[in-house]
Order: sequence, then C-alpha cells, then structure tokens
Amino acid sequence: QEFYEGGVTEADVNSHDANDKRSLYCIDILVSPGKEDSLYSILRQYLNNYLPVQARPGKKLIPVYVLKQKPGTTPALTPSSAETSSMGFSGRGYTGTKVLLKDFAADYLSNELGLPVVDETGLAGYYDIKTNVEQRDHAGILKSIDALGLVVEKSEREMPVITYYKK
Repeated sequence: QEFYEGGVTEADVNSHDANDKRSLYCIDILVSPGKEDSLYSILRQYLNNYLPVQARPGKKLIPVYVLKQKPGTTPALTPSSAETSSMGFSGRGYTGTKVLLKDFAADYLSNELGLPVVDETGLAGYYDIKTNVEQRDHAGILKSIDALGLVVEKSEREMPVITYYKK
C-alpha cells in the first residue's frame, strides 16, 4: 500500500516520460567483496540524496480483507503432491499448483478485490487451488471463493506500507 505526504502525488511517483532523457537514471553501484548485503542500503541512501521524491517503509493500520474458513464447512481444498509450484489467473479465475493460502490471498485475491487480503484461515501446507469466476466483479470473486469453503471479511490490520514524501 502506498501513501503520499507533503504534496507528493501518485503522478509524481508513477508517471514518467521515457522520451524525456532528463527523467531517466542509470546507476552503477560497486560494493566490496563480502559487503554485498549492504547494496540495498547504499542504493536507498543514493536515491534519497538525488531524487526529488523520497520513500519511507513503515507499518500502518489500514483496511484489509481477512480470508477465513467459511463457518460450518470444511474447505474444498486439495492438498498438493506436486513437485513444483505454479499459478496463474485471468478474468475467468485462478489456477494454482502447490500454493500456500497466504500467497493465494496476497497475489490473487488482493489484486481482484482491490485491498490487501490477509490469510487467517489457519490452514498450513500447500494446495492445488482452482476457482471459476462467471462474472469478474466483486460478487463473482466472492462466489468463487465461497465454492472453496472460504470467505473474506472486511477489517483493519497493521500492514507494511510505503510513504512517499519530499525533502
């Protein structure tokens, strides 16, 4: 989730003109052998010194959906015996092999429902998951996960966020 402070707008962060050579950057960072772990902090410091918009990671209480088991039912999830993991989705649903429910929630449901989705099903392990979406809208997505024996409830949770600001 992204937040904007101090006059920074979404356009300041996400808009750029690839034809404007003044807005393009190329950075080479060399680190000493054995100091490879410091690359990210060096890059962040460099960017904060030279770019007009700064970024600060943090945590914040924000609206989310919580994925839970549907009360009174046993989830219709198939434990996976696959060797490798894969997933994909389109307007017709989701197909995943050897998938964790937290990844199904974060990757697919968060994308489709427009808010972060937090897995609180209490189900561990890998599953083969397939949803069928007849109508790609909020109700259609909810219907497809209901068929799995799962539901989402709107709530608030402390989540990782990034805040953009100007010096």
